[in-house]
Amino acid sequence: MFGKRKKQKKLVWFSCDPKLSGRVDVLFGVPIGVLFTLRCLELGEWTNFGTMLSFVYLAVIIFGGLYRWLFRRGAVERTVVIGGFAQSMYRRLGRLYVPVGFAASVVGFAALVLGLSLITGIEDDTFRGTVSHISVSLAWMLLVLLYRVVSGYVGFL
Repeated sequence: MFGKRKKQKKLVWFSCDPKLSGRVDVLFGVPIGVLFTLRCLELGEWTNFGTMLSFVYLAVIIFGGLYRWLFRRGAVERTVVIGGFAQSMYRRLGRLYVPVGFAASVVGFAALVLGLSLITGIEDDTFRGTVSHISVSLAWMLLVLLYRVVSGYVGFL
């Protein structure tokens, strides 16, 4: 558009050890599962289809991570998109990829909580209670964002 050419993105395949990605899946999957369970206990949403699907997805992440961490032998083939956003951030930031990603996740989470609190249209005296309630019930989402940052970083190692 207007004389700019889009870069061609290339796929690169490489082999890596599965133990590190398995550890990341287990060490983030268990706390996410605990926080999500506490959220479901607070709200009483056990029969919701989305809740059941989320628990199945978490179980696949945790047990798949356990399998890769403890039992998988040999290398795993990974695919990286050269020229993608995550790869260019990794190339530019290096070791700062994780702290910058964490900071961006926290800022995004805070913006989401404040946005949801403002949308609810609560009066000024209960605004603080609404912000704390939404941030507690969505704490699992912050861990999911941090998990995406760490798993993306591990994907390049």
